[in-house]
Amino acid sequence: MCKYGYGRGVMVWINHANLDQMNQFVKTMENEMIQRGEKNLRVFVVYMNPFYKDTDAEGFRILQKKIRKWCEEQQLNKVAVVWVPSPVDEKSSGLFRINPKAKNTVFVYKKRKVAAKWVNMDYTEENTKSILNKL
Repeated sequence: MCKYGYGRGVMVWINHANLDQMNQFVKTMENEMIQRGEKNLRVFVVYMNPFYKDTDAEGFRILQKKIRKWCEEQQLNKVAVVWVPSPVDEKSSGLFRINPKAKNTVFVYKKRKVAAKWVNMDYTEENTKSILNKL
């Protein structure tokens, strides 16, 4: 968002291990980015590693492979998927004041301002439409 924040976008901070529950959601976001173009929409999924207390170097490598495999399975080429060390990391989730106990936090932003926010949102078609309508 720091680089692309003057445009429109969606940031989804996730704090759950089941990425598969997001399959349709990220596919819809991928299609929206393709249709609107990268200059008109950016989508970022930020995985906050809910297992951070138990994750060592090997655990991080396994986690990274899991996320990469999921991205490939969903055929994500436009949606950016990144991860941060933990939901209480002060340099990432702390800067955005993300609740470390929430399943997720979703921001819609326009010109560096938050236009809408959801916490503990389910990845339903209706909620996805609500997000897109706020853009």
